[in-house]
Parts: sequence; C-alpha cells; structure tokens
Amino acid sequence: MSNINDIVTAERWMPSLDIGHPIFPEDVKGFTKWVMYGGFKKYHNSGRHDESHLGHDFVSHLDEEQVEHFRLHSDTPVRAVADGVVKSIIRNNGRFSEYETYLIVQHNELGLVSGYVHVVPQVNIGDEVRKGQVLATLYDTSVEAMSLPTHLHLELGNAKVQNESYPFFNDLVDPLNILPGLKEMSVKPVSPFFPYAR
Repeated sequence: MSNINDIVTAERWMPSLDIGHPIFPEDVKGFTKWVMYGGFKKYHNSGRHDESHLGHDFVSHLDEEQVEHFRLHSDTPVRAVADGVVKSIIRNNGRFSEYETYLIVQHNELGLVSGYVHVVPQVNIGDEVRKGQVLATLYDTSVEAMSLPTHLHLELGNAKVQNESYPFFNDLVDPLNILPGLKEMSVKPVSPFFPYAR
C-alpha cells in the first residue's frame, strides 16, 4: 500500500478538473430525478464482517409524472466524467464476477480515476476520451445470478493509492459530493422496498 503522503484528496484534484455526469438525463426516457439507492457507504468492521459500497448506483429514476422506474435500459450510454485515458478493462472473472466488466479511466497526473461497473465497453485500453464521450452501454445485470436491475455503479478514486484487498484503486470518494448538481437532481427512495444494488 502506498505511503499516506502519496494520497491525493478530492479537494486537491477537483479544482483543476472539469467533471460531468456518467449518464445524461436526456439519455433516460422521461427522466426528471434520480432516486438514491445504493449510495456511497463505507463501513469498517461492522462486527460480523467488513462491508462497503464504495460508489454510487444510477439505477432508479422518476418520470414527468413522478412515477418511479426501477432499472435503466441496457442501451443507455455511459459517458466519461472527464477527459482522460482508458487504463484498463477488467472483464467478468472469479472474485469480482458480479461486476461483469469494470472499465477504468485515468483523468489526470494527480491520480484521479473513474470506474464504471456493469458495462459493455465501446472503447479500448489506451484510448484518449473526452468528457461526455460514450465509453460503454449498460450490461443487462438481470441475467446475472444476482438478478440485479440494470444499472451503473460509478466509483471515483485515487490510482496512486493501492490496496491489496481491492485491486483497482483506493482512497475512494462519494460521487454524490463530486458530480455537479447530483444532489439537486436526486431524491430519497420513494418505494418502501427495493433490492440492494451495487
């Protein structure tokens, strides 16, 4: 694991970076608001086991009549949150098989990376991408053993901080606090029950 002095915090890399959203509202039919299920949760040794959800799920939304829709369409475009380079595409394998495909984009020399999970990539490793460019479409997670609704799991973190237990990157931050206006575009869950998505 990297030295603590190497950690690049969100406060340091955010001011110099133009950030956008991974899914545009106009790409979701009838969209008016996101419903916040499966938000960023960091637990440390809860007593039984360590559990965390170190990202933000784009899974449910309200339409113009405030009707909630639990899933996105598998052809929904997933876009780069900032300019960068595609660093890796980790396909379904063993330990992280529920992720289907994990696409990682490196954004700047300070270490910011974004991770897009449950996707079908439309780019290749080494490709330079621009903010808003389509990276992938969503993978139909309903066919997986977990039978999750089709959704995007987004992670933002620091590639300079590695963690043996999580092979992608570490020092993850809550996308809800980073993506511009996401809090204002979101509402608390309106359904009494919804299967946990990650």
